[in-house]
Amino acid sequence: MKRTVFAIFTLLFYNLSFSQVSPSISLQSATGHGFLVEDCESGPDSIVIALPSPADSSINWTVTFSGTAVEGLDYDHGFNGQVTIDSGEMVVKADLTILSDNTFEDIETIVITLTDSDGATVADLTINLYDELEISIIPDISPLEVCQGETITLRTEPAGVFTWIIDTVEVIDSIYQMRIDENVTVRVSAVVGVCSAEDEIDITLKAGVSFVNGDTAFVCLPDQVLLSLEVIGDPAGNYIWSPLDTTIELMGQQSALITTDITKTYTIRFENNDCVVHDTVVVRVDSLPDEIPIDVVPLKEDYCPGETVTLFSRYMSPFDFPDAMYTWQFDAGSPLSETDLQNLVFTTVDTSIFRRITDNNACNRVDSVLIIVIEPPVDLSLTDTVVCPNQPVKVELLDPDQLDEIMWMPEEGLSCTDCPDPTIRTAVSTTYTVQGKTKGCPASASVSINIFPPDLISVIPDTMVCPGQEVQLIALEASEYEDLRWTGSGLSCNNCDSPFATPSQNTFYLVNGEKEDGCVGQGGITLSTFQLPQAGVQTEPQGPLEVGSSIQLTAVTGPDVSGTATFEWEYNGEPLNETGAVIDASVLGESNTYTVIITTQEGCEIQAQVTVEGIPPRVEFPSAFTPGGDDLNDRFRPIIFGSATIREFKIFNRWGELVYEGTNPEGWDGRQGSKEAPADVYAFMAIWEFPDGSVETRRGEVNLIR
Repeated sequence: MKRTVFAIFTLLFYNLSFSQVSPSISLQSATGHGFLVEDCESGPDSIVIALPSPADSSINWTVTFSGTAVEGLDYDHGFNGQVTIDSGEMVVKADLTILSDNTFEDIETIVITLTDSDGATVADLTINLYDELEISIIPDISPLEVCQGETITLRTEPAGVFTWIIDTVEVIDSIYQMRIDENVTVRVSAVVGVCSAEDEIDITLKAGVSFVNGDTAFVCLPDQVLLSLEVIGDPAGNYIWSPLDTTIELMGQQSALITTDITKTYTIRFENNDCVVHDTVVVRVDSLPDEIPIDVVPLKEDYCPGETVTLFSRYMSPFDFPDAMYTWQFDAGSPLSETDLQNLVFTTVDTSIFRRITDNNACNRVDSVLIIVIEPPVDLSLTDTVVCPNQPVKVELLDPDQLDEIMWMPEEGLSCTDCPDPTIRTAVSTTYTVQGKTKGCPASASVSINIFPPDLISVIPDTMVCPGQEVQLIALEASEYEDLRWTGSGLSCNNCDSPFATPSQNTFYLVNGEKEDGCVGQGGITLSTFQLPQAGVQTEPQGPLEVGSSIQLTAVTGPDVSGTATFEWEYNGEPLNETGAVIDASVLGESNTYTVIITTQEGCEIQAQVTVEGIPPRVEFPSAFTPGGDDLNDRFRPIIFGSATIREFKIFNRWGELVYEGTNPEGWDGRQGSKEAPADVYAFMAIWEFPDGSVETRRGEVNLIR
């Protein structure tokens, strides 16, 4: 007994251990499909050998590759003949690489077999290998004829999860099931790695039947409805209508006249040699009241424009008429409520018939009411007119007794606002309106008083001038106007025919005129001024300078006009005989103002000036000198500061004898004749003349030191 139990336990343990080590082989494709295509794979593929649970101990198998595909020519793999899953592991895998042989062949197979140490097969896998991607819908019949209402199943060869497309609907699946009620085209789109392919199938009905009326036929009590059939395929066959009761009258095999006062469903069954098909239709019965009168609030014989009116009828319950729809139609009126409701609120505009169209599926009725709107005319003696500014215009109501509460507007320009015949004076185009009431309704009329636009006054001259140049403006049509008024800067007069203008810059001059009849004219002209350069005078050297000194003057302009302009110079207001942009001059006094007058090529004058301070000239004499031949203070002479001319210079000894006389700037060298004068105190007298012609005399003493 114990041995039997042990044997059973051993067998069970063996079976359990065997089931734990049963491996599986699968393709781990980069494209996600169970087949392979040459030149389409977008990444590495792998062969995966896996256990359902971790191995209790190391397990070895032999792996072999066979099939119609040739190893090394069509594919390579990463196995070396033996596969080992170590203890605690579940998976081992190796790369499978598809090679391109550039040869078109039938579908090839790669068969992978896993055997144990006894040579028994423990797992295998067959992979189809294609030279190019082609996809076919199975069944491979187009067009595929089916019966109406039949459900079909479509798949692909090779099998895979692809995109099925019907019209704009897309479904991703390995198969596609659909019920066929009409002719349809089904497409499938396959993407494998970098390759794609498509196929399509046309599915047509070989037999079918349907109601021409659609799924629902609408009828309005007490009317009847004719049900008609549309048959697809051979119409010869057996037609079975139901229910065959008192509500149906067959008009032949393919039509029936229905008379029912309740909503009811009818079925047709059609049998021929190919198919048994059927269709159903719901006969929807509706109704409307015989009369839906429209009430008006407020109820009046006629209405004024702008009144609010409500049109309504007795309430139609949505429970009794759930599909009732309303549409209001009218020629004149401003709705205040939606026009698709049973009742309508609106503002009156003009006389109109208001129609309400009530639809309840097959039922339809139109109810209407006439709304009379009065708008009495107001007639005026004058239509729109054109006049001169402020010219009087009289407007009259032709039938003033018909208009109450008269009011004219706008008030400006009216002689009266509540009279029937105002006189209007306006300087601008204006529309005047009279308002009042006729038969209790507002009434109004308008007249536009338009003002003639100003006549053109031509102004000359149209020219360019120098800034500050005086120009006479002439209005050519001045004789046509009683009064001319000028505006603009620099005018000699404003109320005259031909003023003088002195513009300092571009200036527009406007002239307005008024004729004897009140009409006006207007004109203007722009006097443009030449752009003058900026001017200045530079001196070299710069002051202050001693009187009698020379100075160079340069006229500087920006922009430079030295090549096109002329130059005149003045000194202290007196003209100089110099005409260039650069001149030489003299400093003649203590205040020296030099002015340049520049005339541009357009004839415009600009001035610039500079004032140079003059240092007055003076003459000084040393108190001693030492003639000794060392060139240091060897001579006695006047020392001139600035400009002066020695007219007379004499030196005397103490006895009054003249020892030197002359005007030589070198002065006295300390000799008397051919001999050296002795050291002593000598007297001198000098006379000199300044550049301005003044004369000065000096007497003094000098020490001759040896």
